[in-house]
Amino acid sequence: MPTDAEFLAFWNEERAKSFAIRSNLGERLRNRFPEKADRLAFHGWASARANKRLEEREMTNISPEELTKMLATMNFNQDIARGKLVNTL
Repeated sequence: MPTDAEFLAFWNEERAKSFAIRSNLGERLRNRFPEKADRLAFHGWASARANKRLEEREMTNISPEELTKMLATMNFNQDIARGKLVNTL
């Protein structure tokens, strides 16, 4: 079974490639980790990593209703209005 460091190395290699090259990720994953259990472990590792990063994110303290109202009434052509939106999010 590959280690977390090996998964991270593969992850970083893939992120460094352009989107067009990343389009056949499944094939490169099979080449790098030929055993199905290893590929499943990679997917579990990537999912856990994403969940951890999501938990670490600071969420805004604006309600969905307030955000909807802000988006419906703001003038996107005004720099100040866009700045308020960016600060809110």
